[in-house]
Amino acid sequence: MPSRRGKPPPEPPSTSTLEQVLAALGPAVLRVLAAPAGVGLPVTRVVIYDPLDPPTVPAGAVVLGVGLAAGTELSRVMEHLAQDGAILVVKARGDEAQLAAEADRAGVTLLSAAHGAAWMQVASLVRSAMNDDAVAREGEALGGVAAGDLFAVANAVSALIDAPVTIEDPQSRVIAYSSRQDEADNARMITILGRQVPDEFYVRFQREGVFRRLYRERAPMYLDGLGKGVLPRLAVAVKAGDELLGSIWAAVKEKPSQEKLDDFAEAANFVAIHLLRHRLASDVQRGLQSELMSVVLGGGALAQDAASRLGLAGEAFRVVAVGLRAGDAIDNEVLLLRCWDTLSLHLSVASRRAATALVEGVVYAVVPVPADRVASRRLARQAADGFLTRLQSSLRESVLVGIGGLAGSVVEIPKARLEADRVLLVMKGAADARRSIGEIEDLRLQVLLFRLGELADDAGALGEGPLGALAAHDSAHNTRFVETLRAYLDAFGDIAAAADALGIHHNTLRYRMNKLQQVPGVDLNDPEQRLALQLQLRMLAPDTAH
Repeated sequence: MPSRRGKPPPEPPSTSTLEQVLAALGPAVLRVLAAPAGVGLPVTRVVIYDPLDPPTVPAGAVVLGVGLAAGTELSRVMEHLAQDGAILVVKARGDEAQLAAEADRAGVTLLSAAHGAAWMQVASLVRSAMNDDAVAREGEALGGVAAGDLFAVANAVSALIDAPVTIEDPQSRVIAYSSRQDEADNARMITILGRQVPDEFYVRFQREGVFRRLYRERAPMYLDGLGKGVLPRLAVAVKAGDELLGSIWAAVKEKPSQEKLDDFAEAANFVAIHLLRHRLASDVQRGLQSELMSVVLGGGALAQDAASRLGLAGEAFRVVAVGLRAGDAIDNEVLLLRCWDTLSLHLSVASRRAATALVEGVVYAVVPVPADRVASRRLARQAADGFLTRLQSSLRESVLVGIGGLAGSVVEIPKARLEADRVLLVMKGAADARRSIGEIEDLRLQVLLFRLGELADDAGALGEGPLGALAAHDSAHNTRFVETLRAYLDAFGDIAAAADALGIHHNTLRYRMNKLQQVPGVDLNDPEQRLALQLQLRMLAPDTAH
């Protein structure tokens, strides 16, 4: 290997490990072929290897083997990099097993880059992942645009294609948009204002397979005939390797020339770098925000400091909790992230000092409100209504929103969070599927019953005592004493009303009531037993108590 010459320009030191870089970028960008020393190695910088002018390779460098193919040259490079303690990245093809075996013998860590990603793109992504603070490193630019400034990126693409554009994520939510939107149409303005593609177009594109074709191809797609007063659209998928990052949509007046189509396709590679920077920055910010919100919602000595770092300040607070009617946190992760995005977007306008986060499978918002209980309740309800309105209709039907009570200070937020959680649980178990928003003031009794049910269930007391005796009698003698008692107590002892509810004659109900009171242990003359029976029956589902 020729002697090393010259010194590379200084680069901010990295404190990351290879494992962190791989986790940030994912297997769609980099895959491990061989790691004889494990993936806990520190990474220091990115170096592009030039066989004609080999660079200085410090320990921990991620070396991009541009143009290196399996053979003598690659073997020699592996041996030297192993001595330097560096990491080699190649674009492996069908010889992965052979390359991995050779790397193991040489003692060098070997990674494979995605075939569809340009080397410049890989270099930028790795640099981004190496330092969390590098995501927004001052003074760094890509393509003449500050890294991570997606609105500036949108303007650059707009100038390239000579049309207003939006940059959208894989769920068709607007991440950024260019200027000149006034040259577009009403559909585009609705998209910008709602920060997502309108339902009518989203459903239509799904039905017609537009998204499927768009995301499968790399070439731009021209769409016309979208409706009266709607300009044609030019769209292209944005990918890093095989991983879909989003798409770019331009509102054009006519189909552009082939030269502009080629430029638009090339712009997708440029946008991919910025989108990954944006995603890395968002992931870091989301993680920090969730940790701080978890502290605020859980309470403790650090809660006030966490609230200050979140910018939470006000006379009082309300906690809004968002969950889904069915499924667990893992199954619902993507939908919950969409809810988080939409709730954050809505509150950024409605209540700028509110904080949001996804914590333990629930999306929370802590909303500063007036100390007045009525006014605070009204504002919290308006926030919940506005959030649901912004959701796409396909998601709106499965979303539940619970609103806790008034928290007079940061210290009281955990209690309000607990109330919001219990409202959600009550709503999930309710038969009324029309209710999407629940407030503790309206559901306090149901929450109390739910809590009593939890306590009784923990003690194994829900199906015991006189109710258990009646259920056992029903099972052994095919009677319907539990059902009869439930109707009788629900009707507050009104024989006529209870009989009508059961669809039986009044005398039949009287006969059953006389008989069930002969079961040992049952004494309806005891007011405490009547209360206990009514609570047990309320907490148990009708079919569970039989």
